[in-house]
This record gives sequence, structure tokens and C-alpha cells, in this order.
Amino acid sequence: MSSGIQFETQDWIKQLGADYQHYKVRQNQGQLIFSDAMGVINEEEGTEVYAAGFYNHTQISELVPIFARIGKIQVLRLMMNFSGLSKGFCYVRYENAAMAQRAVNCYNNNQIGDKILTVKISRDNRALCIKSSSNSDISGLIKLLRGETSVTKLVLYRIPNTDYGLIVKYKTHKDAALGRKGLIRRFKSDIFQWKLDFEEATWELIWNSQLETYNFFGKSLSNNELL
Repeated sequence: MSSGIQFETQDWIKQLGADYQHYKVRQNQGQLIFSDAMGVINEEEGTEVYAAGFYNHTQISELVPIFARIGKIQVLRLMMNFSGLSKGFCYVRYENAAMAQRAVNCYNNNQIGDKILTVKISRDNRALCIKSSSNSDISGLIKLLRGETSVTKLVLYRIPNTDYGLIVKYKTHKDAALGRKGLIRRFKSDIFQWKLDFEEATWELIWNSQLETYNFFGKSLSNNELL
């Protein structure tokens, strides 16, 4: 974060009023993040919007007041490049889904300056899709992932005439993103992809971690037998 942005934040945040008195701007992993330093974020699906189309020199101090007109912002994340400029898009999470939809209705295809914005509900993807032709690879991953507190569900599929597929569902999108990054780093593989909804329709369900028993590679086992 440049020193200019740090200096500027103090005044413009105060001008937003009492609702934002504990908010700060911090930099983290290529993002400028405007959020409540003392609050707990509600990451319910449908509360976040994706906004794109503004100039790369647009600052977070310009974006926050625009999106705050809609309702109380929980978090605004401005994506940055290595040179310290924005990538021209951000994510805004509101207190509830109604506010997020209102932001879409008000700002999508509307003009700010001479730029046309794209604003839509963010796809809050909390699931990864892992494909492998190796039974042992998938078995090992299941044992590993069952120990992760951020993982809420594991679903194993047989993809007709090809490989096995494991859907890993996490508590939040952030958990899923961090989980994917950790898996790629650990296994040095690109098989950990974001789940595509249409894929499940063509797959044969073999196992669901929330069921007490399942068919695991041709054997009927209980959940406890995999621990």
C-alpha cells in the first residue's frame, strides 16, 4: 500500500459516519481491504457483489462511498497488481442479500465517469472439484481432508468411462481458496479446480461424507472405518 493511500484513509473513513468508526484499510495478498477491525463478517451466500470496469488508478477511497450509498458495507476488497494499481475490479460484501441485489440493480451497466460498470452477485464458490484416475490418490485425499475443520462435506463420484471425482465443500469461499492454495502447494498439482455445477449431473454418486454408510471403491463401509 502506498503512503498516499495510508494518509488519505484517515479523513475519508471519518466522513462515512458512525457506522464505520472502527473500519480500517489494510493490505493483504494483493488486495486492499476495507473492513471493520473489530467486527465479525457475515459470509452468507448472496451478500457479496463483484464490480468491474473502473480505471486502474481508482482508489478504494473513491469506491467505498459509492457502494455505501446502497447500505452498510461489511468488507470491500480491491484487487491490486504488483505496481500498486488496481486491477479494475473489486468485491463488496453487504450486511444482507437484499442490499447486494440492490447494488446490482442500481449500478450494473451504469456509468461512473466515462466507464460502464459491471456489477453482479459474486459467485460464492465454496467447493473444489478434484479429478483423479488413481483410487489411492483419492483415498489419501479423503483421509487428509476429513481432518480439516473448514471442510463441511466430501462427495465422491465416478465419472463415466473416465476418472473419479471428489467434491470438497468448505464453510466459506475464503476457506475454499486457502484450501485450494494449500493443496496445490502440497501436491504440486493442478487437479484442484473450482467446482462446476453442471458436472454433478453426469456423475455417479459413490459416497457422501454426511451419510453413515457408503460404497467406497466397491466396498460397503461405515464412516468410522475410513478414519
